[in-house]
Amino acid sequence: MSLLELITRAAADSENLSSVESKYPIILNGNSIITDLKPEKNKTDDAKLIKRVQGWKISEADTEIIESGYKFTKKLNKKLKNPLSFDTHEFLGFLNSFLKKIMEKVGVSVLVTNQSDDDLTTSSCLMLEKLGGFIGKDVLCLIMGTSLRYGKY
Repeated sequence: MSLLELITRAAADSENLSSVESKYPIILNGNSIITDLKPEKNKTDDAKLIKRVQGWKISEADTEIIESGYKFTKKLNKKLKNPLSFDTHEFLGFLNSFLKKIMEKVGVSVLVTNQSDDDLTTSSCLMLEKLGGFIGKDVLCLIMGTSLRYGKY
C-alpha cells in the first residue's frame, strides 16, 4: 500500500470519528512533543515510508491544564445537581478561580476585578476569550450551558 493510499484511508476514517471525544481536549504544545520523538531501535526496514517512533510524552503544563479541566467539570456537574444551593455569584467565582489557575499555567494575564456580578461576568468573558484554546470543548460547553441557565451570557 502506498503512502498516498494510507493518507487517503486515514482521512476517510477520520471523518467518521469526528464525534469521538479526545483524550486530550486542548491544543497541545507540539514543539515539546515532536522534539522528544525518536525512531524505535527495533529491526527497521529503511525502505518503509512509515517508521515507528517512541518518546511520546505530553508536557507537564499541558497535563496540568487537562487535569484541571477534568476536575472543574466534575465539580461543576456536582454543584449543578443541586441548583438551589448554587447561585450566579458562586458560579462566577468558581469559574473565575478555574480560569485564573489556567492563566497562571499558560502565562497569560488579564486585568480582573472582583467587585460585582457584572465585573465577574466581564472578567470571565475576557478570560474565556484569551484562554478558549486551552480549555477543552466539553468544559466550554458546560460553561456555556451553565451561563445560559443562570442568565449570564
